[in-house]
Amino acid sequence: QELSSIVSSFDAISKAFSLLGSHFMAHAYCQIRCGLQRYELHSVDVGASSKEALNGMAGFLPTNAVSVARYILVNGDHPPGIVDILSNPLQVLIMKVASLPLISPRAARRLVMRHRVRSIADIPKVTFLTRPQRACLQLSPQPLSRKLASKLIDCIQRDLPPDNIAIPCGAFRRRHAQIPFLFLIIVSSSFECPVLNITRSSLTVVDVLRQNSLECEVIVEYDDARYRVRLRQTSFEHRHFAVMNATGSDEFVRRWRWRARDLGFTVGNDDRLYRNGAEIAPATSERALFAMMGIEYIAPRFRDAFPIDGTTTALPMMRSWSFRPYPPPRRVAFKHPIIKHTANLTVS
Repeated sequence: QELSSIVSSFDAISKAFSLLGSHFMAHAYCQIRCGLQRYELHSVDVGASSKEALNGMAGFLPTNAVSVARYILVNGDHPPGIVDILSNPLQVLIMKVASLPLISPRAARRLVMRHRVRSIADIPKVTFLTRPQRACLQLSPQPLSRKLASKLIDCIQRDLPPDNIAIPCGAFRRRHAQIPFLFLIIVSSSFECPVLNITRSSLTVVDVLRQNSLECEVIVEYDDARYRVRLRQTSFEHRHFAVMNATGSDEFVRRWRWRARDLGFTVGNDDRLYRNGAEIAPATSERALFAMMGIEYIAPRFRDAFPIDGTTTALPMMRSWSFRPYPPPRRVAFKHPIIKHTANLTVS
């Protein structure tokens, strides 16, 4: 009964955040609620009492989710005020929950917009759509290679321990259509978890290319397709640097390291950034990391062939509005009727 009240509290908080427009926080609360529901069903199957279930929750869920659940339990069945949550260290705990991968606010807004547009478009009387809604409708579906890569990432995330999170980088983050190579950053609370042991139940490892204490690169076979998968393990504090370093193409990363060296920075192989021999405090976001180094922020979809500081390349149009990271939608050819006007009109 206590677990059910906690689950209902998380459900109410997620709905409140979604009404306020904070879809990222609502998604985080929904993930904690799903984890608690899974554990509640597990405790019912085992036949444990409510007190034993609460005590055993720490061994089943991530530590951050357990502390959040206990906070809700101590403060009563009703969810605390939204203002108290936003001004509380509880928000930091929620952002660190790594039971399932969190989507970005931009992706959450895009999902909500797409759902609303499709619900509007189903009504035949509504013919007027705003420009962002029309743009959402024009988004082409993911190609087959990208769908297979998404399923493969889901399988790897499901097989990881509950306190780990897999962040896709490389070509997947640059929104490429054909993805034969996956680069995943595994964010974990400790470096003792068996991330580098790639004997997964849902994957078939064809070959192990290389493996060390931080990285492993294998070839896996999934759904009649072979992928080269590289897993790199990092800590929660240095995840932004690891993701930034693994997102761009080889040319982009090479020029980015040259630029960092010219500015006096030292890029370590352990996902740390040094200057004058001292380690720099981890940045709060990827954009803050670019700003801290004095480099102009470049979006992930433009990190394919465009280098740092506007140097000329073979693809100068990638930063212009004519470049789109997804293929344009196919349009049906429509011929407008040609109205022939006579030169001499006689009015009777």
